[in-house]
Amino acid sequence: MNAAWSFQGSAFHTAIETWEYGYRSGDTADVVNNALTIYDSLVSEGLREYPDEKDWLWPRNMKFQTDLDNRRVKLESQVTGFMNWAFDSGCQPWETPDGKLAIEVPFSVMFDGVLIEGHIDRVDEYPDGKLMVRDLKTGNSTPTSFQLITYGYALEDTFGLKLSWGDYYMAKTGTTTAPIPIREIPRATINKWYGSMDRAVRCGIFLPNPGKDNSNCFACDVKQHCSLMSNNHSLED
Repeated sequence: MNAAWSFQGSAFHTAIETWEYGYRSGDTADVVNNALTIYDSLVSEGLREYPDEKDWLWPRNMKFQTDLDNRRVKLESQVTGFMNWAFDSGCQPWETPDGKLAIEVPFSVMFDGVLIEGHIDRVDEYPDGKLMVRDLKTGNSTPTSFQLITYGYALEDTFGLKLSWGDYYMAKTGTTTAPIPIREIPRATINKWYGSMDRAVRCGIFLPNPGKDNSNCFACDVKQHCSLMSNNHSLED
C-alpha cells in the first residue's frame, strides 16, 4: 500500500541530503522546489502503480486528493524549518575518518549472531566539538530510544566512536527532542532483544500491537495480513 506521508518523508530526506552534500549551497526556495519536485514524482509514480485510492493510506477525515495537497504544504514548511534550525543550531554534519559527511551512514553490525544493516540519518557536530547521533522524523510520533541505541553501537563498531547521546529532529515542530542517553542499556541486553526478535521471525510469530482503540492500526501498511484485523479472527486464535 502507498501513503503520501511516506513520499513526503522521502522527499524531505532526499532534499536535505542534497543540500548538505552540496555544503548548504543554494537558497531556501531552491531546496524547497527540489523537495516538491521529488514529492510530485513519487506521487505520480505511486498513482501509476496504484491508481485506486482504496490501495492508499490516508486520514479518513479528509478527501484523498486533499491529503496529497496538504502533504506538499507540510513538506515546504518542514524543509524551510529544518534549514532555519540547522543555521540557528550551529551544528554541521560530522566528517567521518574517510572524509565523508556523516549523512545516511551505512552500517552492518552483529547482535547475538543477527546481522543488522541500515543507514544512520546523520551524526552532527556542534561548534564546541560535541557529537550527536540524530534521526530526522517527519511524522507525528516520537519513537523510543531503541533506534538511537542501535545506531550508537553501530557507530562504535564502524568508527570506534562512543557517543553517549542522541536525539530525534521532529520536522513537525522544527526542533529536536531532549537529548536521549544511548549507553544506559548494555550491549548484552540489546543482543538478547535482537536475538529474541530473530527467533520469533523464524518461527513466524508476529504479535499485533494495536494500541489504544486500535490507534496504531491506522498507519500500519501490513494490516491486511494481520490476524487481529482479519474478519475471521477470534479471541481463541
